[in-house]
Amino acid sequence: MPLSSTEPQTYRIYALIDPATRFPHYVGQTADYLGRRLRQHVNKHQTTKKGLWVRALVDAGEWPEIVLLEEFVGDRRRAYERESHWIARLKEEGCPLLN
Repeated sequence: MPLSSTEPQTYRIYALIDPATRFPHYVGQTADYLGRRLRQHVNKHQTTKKGLWVRALVDAGEWPEIVLLEEFVGDRRRAYERESHWIARLKEEGCPLLN
């Protein structure tokens, strides 16, 4: 869906949590269910910092935990704004985010 979409729907801002340290390592947004979004992260083989972190967890027999930070009805632009808000907030709190 393009960034300019004004179609209102339910969005979820989430964090991927390291199971060992309990720190968030990634913040994302989705209009999908969180369980489905987590499986997408685990099954996608990316060479990004986040992708390599997820792959290392999976290779060690672990999965990141997905935690809901915020849920709202709005458009895609607002979802990106709220995602940016949470990234800034968690970085300010010292979380080792990869995004």
